Amino acid sequence: MAGDNYDRSTRSKAEQEELINRVIEKVLTNKTFLEKMLNAVHDALSSRDQKIKELEDRIELQEQYSRSNNLRIFGVPESQAEKVEDVIVKICSDKLNLNISTADIDCCHRLKGKEGTHRPIIVRFCRRSIRNDVYRAKNKLKGTKTVIREDLTKARISVVKSLINKTSYRDVFTNNGNIFVKIRGNICKIKSISDYNNIIDKHFNVA
Repeated sequence: MAGDNYDRSTRSKAEQEELINRVIEKVLTNKTFLEKMLNAVHDALSSRDQKIKELEDRIELQEQYSRSNNLRIFGVPESQAEKVEDVIVKICSDKLNLNISTADIDCCHRLKGKEGTHRPIIVRFCRRSIRNDVYRAKNKLKGTKTVIREDLTKARISVVKSLINKTSYRDVFTNNGNIFVKIRGNICKIKSISDYNNIIDKHFNVA
């Protein structure tokens, strides 16, 4: 009696396994089902990748926003006993015709630079309006060795360099942290790294 129960149990398990194998075989040979499954997986991964890109854009945009009051100044001679804030005030007064004081400067210091060159200066102004006045007046420095640029994130600096390589130095400029590039007579605005990737795909990755 016990043997019969064992045989029936064994046959039942074998039948279940055979049934499962048949179902699996049908599923694996059902092209329509497999295509639907692959499409579902692809859509899920694409949605995840898109969310990651959006999150990366938000973080990078926030980092750039935190630099809104900053500027970088290049080509300014330095001396051992200098006070950088006084150097900035003098540049603004003598070369930009702007009347600012050290009280308008939140903080400033020299950055690392290439050996044999004057180290660039980064300055954070107390008010964005002052920063904007200084940046707008940068064209008065044409013909001198001093250059004023926006304080961009590493990602945006890479974008600027890439666009200059693909177009020319004169076709790329920045304003309020946004990057602008002139392509075939049209000016494209880049507000995020995703914008940059879209522009590259549209204008430069043409087969």
